[in-house]
Amino acid sequence: MFFGCTHYPLIEGEIKLALGDGIKIFNGAPNLAKHLEDVLKERNLLEDQGGKIEFIDTNNSIEKKERFYKVLGVD
Repeated sequence: MFFGCTHYPLIEGEIKLALGDGIKIFNGAPNLAKHLEDVLKERNLLEDQGGKIEFIDTNNSIEKKERFYKVLGVD
């Protein structure tokens, strides 16, 4: 059985604990990141001087934002 979603790789261990090792997680993030890099380069929007990470959520959830930053290890 295959599962895939953007956030599944972050919780792959928990999913396998709940559903067993027969579960395969599809992680499309590396290909998505490469595609984003290509699009940014094509449009001359790639920033290599640093930057910031901002979490935006339709619910404006402080809890989700804090969890997101904690997973990424940023303040």
